[in-house]
Formats: sequence, C-alpha cells, structure tokens
Amino acid sequence: MKMLHALAFAVAVCASPLALAAGKGPASAQDRSENAVPTSSSDTTSLACYFQKGDSITWYWGLTSDSQWYTLPGSWQTTPYTKLQKFFSTASQSDITQACGNSSTYYGLVGYSLLAAFAADRKAGSNYPIIVGGSTELWPQY
Repeated sequence: MKMLHALAFAVAVCASPLALAAGKGPASAQDRSENAVPTSSSDTTSLACYFQKGDSITWYWGLTSDSQWYTLPGSWQTTPYTKLQKFFSTASQSDITQACGNSSTYYGLVGYSLLAAFAADRKAGSNYPIIVGGSTELWPQY
C-alpha cells in the first residue's frame, strides 16, 4: 500500500508542472506551438505569429516577456459588407509585434523575420485579420 501511495505521489509531483505550464505557456522551447492551445475568452483570443527565413515559413503562438501565452485583448466583429470575421484589438501594433518577438526569441528562430500575425480562435481553428486603432488592418495586406 505504501508503494502505491509513493507511486501516486511521484506521478502527481512530476505531472503538476506540466499541467500548470499547459495553461500558462509552453512547457519548454522544444514544445511545438500546435501541440498546446492557449485558452481564450469572449474578450480575448490567441495570437498566431508567422515567421519566414528564405522559403521556410513556420508559426508559433505569441508569448509574453515571461514566456506565458499572450492573450490578444479585443472583440470579434463581422464586417458589414463582406461579412468577414475580424478581431478588433485594443492592443497596439507594437504590443503585438513584441509578443511575436518574444516567441521568436523563446523558440530560437535565428534568421527568421516576422511575416504576419493573426488572431486565432481555437474553436474555429483558423487565422483571422487583426484590426488595431479601430481601422488599421495588420499585415499581410491581401
């Protein structure tokens, strides 16, 4: 019986840091972003950062300066004429660029440049344009 309790304790001690990291940020720099999904709420969403080096393009979730998931504040809105869904953020373009820069540094993306940033709703599994300042749509412009 003591062996069973010791085993249960060992599993709990080893698993708890992973469980905590899963909700707050990546467990390690070796974890690929797509293996963990940050949480969102009605007034926040996740930030997907795309990086390019030559012909290579990769993406990671945006991070805070202390390597936690960056939550993009704002609200989802549907455009009146085209009916496209976009995320209108209260964050500045500088804040968004910094969150992507934190991700690039954390994951060691040497030689990569920021290609694009998108609002990402994990429920829909898609990337959406970000609007800052009420009318400025972030890159890429297409």
